Amino acid sequence: MKIIYLAISFSISIYALTYAEEFGDVNFPEGSVSFADIVVSYSPTAGVESPFNDPNQALGPPNYTSRESGDYVALGDAGTLIVKFTDNSLTTSGDETLDLWIFEIGSAVEPTEIAISTDGMNWINVGHVGGSTSGIDIDSYIDNGVIPGEKYTYVLLRDKLPHQSGRPFTGADIDAIGAISSSSSDNVCIDFDKDGVIDEWDQCPDTKEGSWINSSGCPTTGLYTEEQMNQMVSSILLWGDINGDNKISLIEAIKALRVASGITEPAIKNE
Repeated sequence: MKIIYLAISFSISIYALTYAEEFGDVNFPEGSVSFADIVVSYSPTAGVESPFNDPNQALGPPNYTSRESGDYVALGDAGTLIVKFTDNSLTTSGDETLDLWIFEIGSAVEPTEIAISTDGMNWINVGHVGGSTSGIDIDSYIDNGVIPGEKYTYVLLRDKLPHQSGRPFTGADIDAIGAISSSSSDNVCIDFDKDGVIDEWDQCPDTKEGSWINSSGCPTTGLYTEEQMNQMVSSILLWGDINGDNKISLIEAIKALRVASGITEPAIKNE
């Protein structure tokens, strides 16, 4: 017996008011929307200990308070951090404006190599920042592969040796990454790991392909067997027509599925 999969494709356009805000003496025309939203990967290597090894501290607007606070993330010896913008994208400005800003904290000036990408796989090196709050004009790298008007959603930071700080916060210390030359995202419903749960709702945004996931996008166990899934789909087809109009609406299918599954959402496979 075949399992019948019902899929719904849709797009959403969201119009949000944005307000210019100043962070670290830098004016961001789109305010807090301008900053990185998701950690894609973090490889701190040596010299980083808790609480300075939480990459999520590099997301959102800068919030550094003190060296001991742990509200920033250290990269370690030549360590790397990859972040992603989801509700906006880094783009060129068409002039010498500094488009990308890296907020690095601490009294030690520790340089960081920077690369940008549209897909998280093919990277364009855009030089390095020298520590503290520093900006990069990505327009100046058009001859190196940057495309005018292109939307870059990924930023890679790599600690550049030598550096001055040591354990437990070795290397560059990152507080925030902001795109001052920012473009709105074409589609806010982004699913980075392609598991069927958009990033906005995905509590595990880096699920490996082929893994079983629950409705929150996280790996799960206690799965339904193929036979059980077949039975649930058969139940929807047989008695899902609640109002008797010889059609099964989305709401009816959901209600039938919830009843057939014991008010428990079945896992789906990320393929």
